[in-house]
Amino acid sequence: MATTKTNVTIAFIGPYRWLPGLKYNGTLVTNDIWTAVNMTNYIYDFFQPTAPGVFYWCDIAGDLAIQAINANDSLLPNIHINIKRYNDAGPPYKSPGYTLAHTMPEIIADQDVIAIFADFDRKVTGYSGEVMSIAELPFCGIETFSFKMLNRYKYPYLMQMMTMAGIAQATYLLLQQWNVRRMAIIYSYSNNEWTSQAYSIIDYISRGGVTILTQLNSDLVLTPGGVDYLASMLQLVDARYIMIVSDVYNIADVYYSLANRNASVGPDYVWLGNFPPVVNGDGTKIYGPNFFKLSRGFIFIAGGNMPTQYSSNLMNTFTAKVNNITAPLGANPSPFNIGNINMAIAYDCAGLLASGFQKVLTSNPQFTPQMLASRKLNAYMNSTLFENTGYRGISGDPMIMGPGARIFINTLPEALHFQILYHLQSRILA
Repeated sequence: MATTKTNVTIAFIGPYRWLPGLKYNGTLVTNDIWTAVNMTNYIYDFFQPTAPGVFYWCDIAGDLAIQAINANDSLLPNIHINIKRYNDAGPPYKSPGYTLAHTMPEIIADQDVIAIFADFDRKVTGYSGEVMSIAELPFCGIETFSFKMLNRYKYPYLMQMMTMAGIAQATYLLLQQWNVRRMAIIYSYSNNEWTSQAYSIIDYISRGGVTILTQLNSDLVLTPGGVDYLASMLQLVDARYIMIVSDVYNIADVYYSLANRNASVGPDYVWLGNFPPVVNGDGTKIYGPNFFKLSRGFIFIAGGNMPTQYSSNLMNTFTAKVNNITAPLGANPSPFNIGNINMAIAYDCAGLLASGFQKVLTSNPQFTPQMLASRKLNAYMNSTLFENTGYRGISGDPMIMGPGARIFINTLPEALHFQILYHLQSRILA
């Protein structure tokens, strides 16, 4: 006789209003994303990412992970994980205020939900991660990283899957390999996170003998005449190597706006970034018909653990699952394409949550699946629980979480784990 499984629920939170076709009861999505959303609209995002497309495919990745967990009798054998999706994008724009006023209260009131898979916006995560910590709901952030949110006192239940620790060393190693001695850097003056990251890069590579030709404010792209000023300054210092440190949208605004002016973008220039440029919308409409050509050659520095045979096999299996979905629509994304839009991280985020459930259940013989499902074990499920669950994933084998619950690179010096990637190209440089 089959054992009745206990149902537990993970809330997927994100800007579902970006995806046409979904219906809502308050902020809760009431129809099936697999059938209600037209996948064809996002099929090209593997090769030229947009914000809605990246969000959509990360959601699909998390869903595929939950399906695999439910089909695996060796992990949580007496538990079935359900997904509920909650929108946190208030019309017409996404805002932390909407999340606090509408989304968070609904999730906290829904006693089925024992953990959170989210989110897509750093500001929103800052608020929701704090609120969910008060509610004792473990929160795995798939698309955001902030030094501020490493504070375990303020965010004891928040885990960040994105980390840029070691980027200064990685940047220097790359410049050293190329024998580069001069570089310009552009970063967001208004954002403490990007400013801190830029300062760390400037300090490290300067001590290594690289001259910083100029430091420019990427926020100028939003001001009248700002792009022209950036273009003139880069030309004035004759910068061939240019690094930009900001969020994906600001990077896109600066890079493509300069490219449209034939200013410091092209075969004579090398652009590096902490993220790839991602356009929120149709790039050809925003930046013109040459948009796809302009994208070629941008390099971003992505952190991660060295792959093992197991993690490589898992990535290949995951890629095959994605291709089973996309091939009928004419797309066969590679592991690179899938990793480029953070689907692997999203997959591991769901897997890490499930392995944490298993860890808490086995930590005390008195703990039961029913207690897990009714939030009676959530007091034991802060980020410390997830530091080393034994989960073997794509992003880490095993997945080790470090201070502030971020992916911890635990085998070699951090800089050596950074991959230097051509944006839109299917090959790894280093």
